[in-house]
Amino acid sequence: PGVDEEAGWLRELLDELPDQISPSEVTISLRNDAASKEKQKALFRLLQLKLVKDYTIDYGAQSMNLTLESFNRDVSHAAIIDYVARSQPGRAQQVADDVRKITGTPEKSEILALGKYLIRFAYEVIVQARKRAISEALEAARAGHATPEAFRTRLLAYLEEGAGDQHIEELLSSSSISLQTWFDLGTNVHNAPEAGELRGRAIRFLESFPEHPGLLLIRAMSELGCTDPDQTLCRQDLEAMFTSGVTRYGLVESDFKKVLDALRHYARMRCGALIEPLLMSLDSSASQLPAIATYLSQEIDSTVKAFPVEARNFAVAKSLHGIQNSFSEILDLNAQSKYALKL
Repeated sequence: PGVDEEAGWLRELLDELPDQISPSEVTISLRNDAASKEKQKALFRLLQLKLVKDYTIDYGAQSMNLTLESFNRDVSHAAIIDYVARSQPGRAQQVADDVRKITGTPEKSEILALGKYLIRFAYEVIVQARKRAISEALEAARAGHATPEAFRTRLLAYLEEGAGDQHIEELLSSSSISLQTWFDLGTNVHNAPEAGELRGRAIRFLESFPEHPGLLLIRAMSELGCTDPDQTLCRQDLEAMFTSGVTRYGLVESDFKKVLDALRHYARMRCGALIEPLLMSLDSSASQLPAIATYLSQEIDSTVKAFPVEARNFAVAKSLHGIQNSFSEILDLNAQSKYALKL
């Protein structure tokens, strides 16, 4: 099922409850096995929202007996925030801001909107986690196709647990995100094997926190420190750091300013190969994040000015993109305009 389908099940269950939900006992018919499973999933969302105090299921009579509570907006909001904080602590503040904006009349509309928010959150985490796992497995398989030893090295780095895990777990358990702290962790490697170990740890934790900007940052940094670096993967992770940081974790310009200065310094001192993927990620993120697009464009200008040589490929790519857009505009001209221009 998807978000809309599960939200439909919740709507159907709400339709069987009183218009004004108050402390009471309600019996819901289950009819058949399929309906039973759907209503039990919808019931779970009402339990999460603290609208159901207790319940029993009578499989013989094919019914559910629900002990209802009155709808309390503050209680439901707190329940959602607590649920998110337990699984994705860094997203709790953004979620708190989101749920406060959810209102509705009549009461059931608001309950449905809150339930749909919960469902969407769960699917976002699950889908992104699966995408990340599949993507990393594919990259490992590609590396192993070239050299079996590379696959073995990646697998061992992924499976290996060490003292660094505790530090990462502590950072992930925090409700606030300091990209500078994650950057410091990313620079605490001194050779390719250590970079590979950090990459393995990042990959493992990203399966549980697939959009965490701090993990994405060290995933990108460690990639370039390995013996088999891939600038495309680095760019993708940096881009995801910006987009998920803003849309999922509520990060703002000030959250990126210090770490971008640090990344440029890191590139100058230790890893010049970082500049091209950094520029590409800033450029693509600017088109996806209109709220901070001007700021990201300023960071592009600062980076190009500081690294004119390393930024040459980016400049060429931008020029080619501009030419492509010009051709597209020409091709979009109507027949009369083309005739006037003798095209």
